[in-house]
Parts: sequence; C-alpha cells; structure tokens
Amino acid sequence: MWREHPLRIGYMRQQLYLSDVSDATHSFAISPQSIDDEIISKEDQVERNGIHDLQAPAGTAVLFNISHLHTVCIRPTQAERKSIGVYYGHRHRDYHSDHSYIPPSLWRDHPDQETRGFYGNLNNLSREYLEQTAGRDEIPLDETMKILEDLPAPKP
Repeated sequence: MWREHPLRIGYMRQQLYLSDVSDATHSFAISPQSIDDEIISKEDQVERNGIHDLQAPAGTAVLFNISHLHTVCIRPTQAERKSIGVYYGHRHRDYHSDHSYIPPSLWRDHPDQETRGFYGNLNNLSREYLEQTAGRDEIPLDETMKILEDLPAPKP
C-alpha cells in the first residue's frame, strides 16, 4: 500500500476473465475496503468485510487496488478458468511484475509520446528480451514467443 497516495494506490490490477467463472471453476475473490477504512490485519479485514467470490461471464474485468486483500478460490473442478491479470503502476515507481513482456512497438516505436511513456517502465523480462534481440527491428511473432519461452523464469 502506498500511504502517501491520496487513494492509497501503489498498483492497480485488472483481472480479465477469458472464460465463464462460476461455482464450477476456480475464481477470483476480494475483501472490499474503502480508502477511508483504517488499515487493519488481514484476519480483522476478513472478519469485518468478508471475502467476496467474483463469479461472472467471460469478458468481465475487475479493476482493483492490489494492496486490498485478494485471493483465488480453489475448488475441486474439471473446468478450466482462463484469465489475464494486468498490472498498472506509476511511471516514477518500480514496475510490479516480471511476468509480462512489453513489446518495443508500445514503448519505443509507438508514434504517440503518451503511449510510449505509459509502457516505458520496462521490467526484467522485457530487458532480457531486448538483450537477446539487440540490433534487430522486425522479429516474427513465433520467434518472439520462442525467445520469451527460453528466457529464465521470473522470480515469484
């Protein structure tokens, strides 16, 4: 949590469901918290506001402050839950995750300065990719995927 921010937001995350999420699948869950609420222990937070399981159809996006208590609800299931998590931070602060790759077309080559700035806070995965592809302009998608697959796994 970034206490100096007026909304206590250090990083935001969008959880996008790519498949339907129900009581037959794993799901995302969060304990709601207002910016005006005092900061309390995880146990007290759950007791006060509970954990809300978010079941919804494919295409649903949940945007939340990652400092809020959140988790995944694991269920015995044969159904697959597909989702994407996208982190958003502040340009002047460290990036949050090494689990994504930011293509040069967004942070280096995009004609719009604001877009380049938005995507320009590169993580280690993107930097490793740049080292592997130094001096090359156009790299086919299948080769990009292979390069990314062969890079060392990010630390959790």
